[in-house]
Amino acid sequence: AIHTILSIPLYYVHTKVMHDLLNDTVDMDTVNKHYWRLMEQHAGIEPPLDRSEGAIDFPYKFYVNIDQSFQTQKFISEILGYQIYREFCKKSYSRGPLHNCDFYGSLAVGNDLK
Repeated sequence: AIHTILSIPLYYVHTKVMHDLLNDTVDMDTVNKHYWRLMEQHAGIEPPLDRSEGAIDFPYKFYVNIDQSFQTQKFISEILGYQIYREFCKKSYSRGPLHNCDFYGSLAVGNDLK
């Protein structure tokens, strides 16, 4: 859950930058400045040093050939993974905080996985 919560701003920024590129709201000449402005605004992250206009820190090459909804799918998969983990803990009758759940050796969880 913590991993997912910490990733939400990154999912948003990457989706927003890709959306802005595809809708011509931002062009390739200014995308890096736009990316770092959004990262600072939504994630509180600044570039490690001054970046030149020619630099592209946004993982553009990674996103170029994939479906536009990739970030949404990744975010939903994180939430579903958390929900599956929670259900496994319920099936194993684990008590206490969810982060201390131990379903090792649980036949009920093993049967669900099968």
